[in-house]
Amino acid sequence: MNKTMNLKAFQEDGPVRTCVGCRRKRPMNQLTRLALCGQPSGNLAVVKDPGRKLFGRGAWVCADQNSCLEKASKKGQLQRALRVKQL
Repeated sequence: MNKTMNLKAFQEDGPVRTCVGCRRKRPMNQLTRLALCGQPSGNLAVVKDPGRKLFGRGAWVCADQNSCLEKASKKGQLQRALRVKQL
């Protein structure tokens, strides 16, 4: 199966997003959105956004693999996706 056929199959399942850890394209329902939110103390925090409704920058990681979140944070991909210098 080539990439265009694979992508069309995903598009039938809804919007497609890319995991910042493994760079695989998947339907949104197979990914978890992480949002950058301000805290009352003035600090920024990354929180899971299961409802996909929080304001602010978001990044997507595979919902079924914790390794994607670890990869993204170690390589600086999460910071780049959220457009912050450090977390």
